[in-house]
Amino acid sequence: MALRLLRSIVVSLLVTSAVVIAVPTQTSGAALLDPQVAIPLAQRDASAGLYSRESNAERLRRGLGPKAPTRRSPNALRPRQSPSPPTPGVITATVQGALPGFVAVEHPTVPHYNLTSAFDRATRFVADTSSSPFEIIATSGGIDAFPTTGFIKGFASSSADLTTGSSNYAWFGGVTPTPPGSRPVAQPSSWSVVYGTNEPVESFVWTIGAGNLLTPQWINTDGSLAPLTLVFTSRYNSVLITGDFDKFVAEYGADAGEARHVTFTWTPL
Repeated sequence: MALRLLRSIVVSLLVTSAVVIAVPTQTSGAALLDPQVAIPLAQRDASAGLYSRESNAERLRRGLGPKAPTRRSPNALRPRQSPSPPTPGVITATVQGALPGFVAVEHPTVPHYNLTSAFDRATRFVADTSSSPFEIIATSGGIDAFPTTGFIKGFASSSADLTTGSSNYAWFGGVTPTPPGSRPVAQPSSWSVVYGTNEPVESFVWTIGAGNLLTPQWINTDGSLAPLTLVFTSRYNSVLITGDFDKFVAEYGADAGEARHVTFTWTPL
């Protein structure tokens, strides 16, 4: 009887230990950046309507209906007071330790931009780089439902504030435009279409410097600006910003895959 009780206790302890190991903790580096992380890219539902790259013929082969007609919305390109016409271009991305690539849409089921090595697959944008900060707006090969680009608060972030000492992050995706100087506003974005929630976003998030280097900007809820790092996450082939790279890696490194510094350069066409 005593031996049976001892065995029961040992088995119970082993099961409990297995459960504890399987659950990510705040310091394990295994917290999730994206709630669909367990679903391989190839198996995700591509019918959300974010992109138009998939043809109607391809949709019909997958048993889906044709794409909805393009509709004009508040997210479409709109006239603005501007001292100079917007310049067309692409965004060249240089990941630490890798050859340069370009911002593009490579995975139609991921609600943020990806990187590609193929110039012909790069998203085409326009930007008025004479203002500061400015928006970058996709004209072709982008996130069609939200051509205005910007940053979207990460769903696992504790708040919309990006600061030193915090692992909070924001994805680079398609957003509803926000006014210049705006603090984060919870409104529709490419994230909303896939997950059904409106996370805080900002669209006037870029400044340009020597060599056309693009520097991201994010205004916190208290109006402050923090130094930001652009980060490439290999698991998602996507880019985000964070106020503390080391804290981000400690919290999300296992899910992000190989997290590396990345720089964006505006390349006029």
